[in-house]
Amino acid sequence: MKKILLSLVFVSILSISFSQMVVTPSSGCAGSTFNITITGLNVANVSSACGTVATGGLTTSGNIVLSATLSTSGSTGASGSITIPSGFAPGSYGFKVTAGCNNTVTSCSNCFTVTTTPAQPNAISGPTSPCIETANDYSVTVDANATSYTWTLPNTWTGSSTGNLVSATTGASSGSFSVTANNTCGSSTAQSLNVTVSDVPAQPTVTAVGSVLTSTSSLTSQQWYLDGNLIQNATGISYTATQTGNYTVVATNTCGNSLASAPVHVTISGIDNATLGQIKIYPNPVKDNLLIENASGETLQLELFSMDGKLVSQISVKERGNISMLNFMVGVYSLKISNGKQVRIEKITKQ
Repeated sequence: MKKILLSLVFVSILSISFSQMVVTPSSGCAGSTFNITITGLNVANVSSACGTVATGGLTTSGNIVLSATLSTSGSTGASGSITIPSGFAPGSYGFKVTAGCNNTVTSCSNCFTVTTTPAQPNAISGPTSPCIETANDYSVTVDANATSYTWTLPNTWTGSSTGNLVSATTGASSGSFSVTANNTCGSSTAQSLNVTVSDVPAQPTVTAVGSVLTSTSSLTSQQWYLDGNLIQNATGISYTATQTGNYTVVATNTCGNSLASAPVHVTISGIDNATLGQIKIYPNPVKDNLLIENASGETLQLELFSMDGKLVSQISVKERGNISMLNFMVGVYSLKISNGKQVRIEKITKQ
């Protein structure tokens, strides 16, 4: 007897059907109108006497916040259209339909999603002065509303991505990076970043004024060489040669080194103790006047050069002379002393 009762209860439970209302499509874009189909209604009485018009729409906490235009098609279905205005809050919504002679209500929770076009991506992160033929990463912050990204690179650059990061290899052209965020509702306004391609420095040229050598490159980081050998601490735009030989210079920036300049040959004659060795120059360092005493008996030519190779003073000295350095800038100068056959170079420091 118990088995029979249990079987009857089990059969009764199986005979009860619970419909689940389904809205198709289950998502829509703000700012659009589209048709919808609803299945799974629990409307007991739909007749011509009650009409086929149903009411309903999107709900929040069970309350309709956006109405749809609906009509029933039997006791389990309805169809119609819905217009989602621009600016409507994106997110997950329920749906409710009221229909039939008994105004039966059928609803579902979190069964419809409102989507909006993604916002303009934030500022692009990445180097603005990349070196030519190098790989660099550019990215924007992930937008949860975006399903893909479209990157546009400057001409001659290579690289592609549908994500929020792209690895791009620089070509020879400067230009503009841009990216849009995309989803099924459309694409955002593009975000852009101007980029300027950098290259290794151009090959410099060396000019010589006496023993003072100057590079045509304006870069502050340069390395001087004598006969192909690096000269320690010789890293400025100018260098005063102290030995006979071939001098070259290489300019450097963040992208690398230039080609070495064409060599410039400098001859530094030895000091003749009978002449150039008998000249005294003092004080050194000097503040005001640089004094010269010449005991050689010859008339000597003195030329003073700044470290950028400019001739700033020149005099002839038979016995005594002086060079006024009162108005000169503080720094190191090069004094070239010559009797027409030999050359002596002295470094003079202006305090």
